Amino acid sequence: LKDKVEELLPLIHNIPVLALNSFPRDETTEDSQEQHPLQYSFPIFPEDEAKQGARYIFSQEHKKPLILVPSSNYGSRVSNAFEQEWTALNHGEGSPAETYSYKNQSQLAALIASALQTDNSQRRIDQMDKITGLHLKTELRSRRDIDAIYIVSKRNDLVMLKAFIDVSISPFATKIPMYASSRSHLNDKQQDE
Repeated sequence: LKDKVEELLPLIHNIPVLALNSFPRDETTEDSQEQHPLQYSFPIFPEDEAKQGARYIFSQEHKKPLILVPSSNYGSRVSNAFEQEWTALNHGEGSPAETYSYKNQSQLAALIASALQTDNSQRRIDQMDKITGLHLKTELRSRRDIDAIYIVSKRNDLVMLKAFIDVSISPFATKIPMYASSRSHLNDKQQDE
């Protein structure tokens, strides 16, 4: 476990160690590998995963991703890492990634309406109804410049976000591919069904 790595290291001297968490850093050196040549770590920080997500979405030839994250320090760190990597991959050109954040599940419907701009579409419909005095047959339209969505959320939020996205995409528009971080992974058989 992450909190036990520091306790384990002094007990092992000439045996290679592979930890899936980071090693504590010595104050005198920047690089923990210099200090411990037989100790290897493969920590996966949320920022690293977000950068990897950006690289994968870029490799799929997407041009304009949308990022959905919780409104927290964690969400800010992840979205900043994704956005920076996306900008670097595009050499500062092209469309930047857009981030939308939410505080709780009660905000998810409004979040998706804002992110996909169906709220603007509804305002235009309401305005036309008011101007004409008629109830016009209309359909909400979602924005069409987004071509990928990267979701960083817990499993319960992911299920709701996906449902809101599915019903918010215009029926005549192309489906937007969605990618989720490992944070939403649930290790049980139900997920595989």
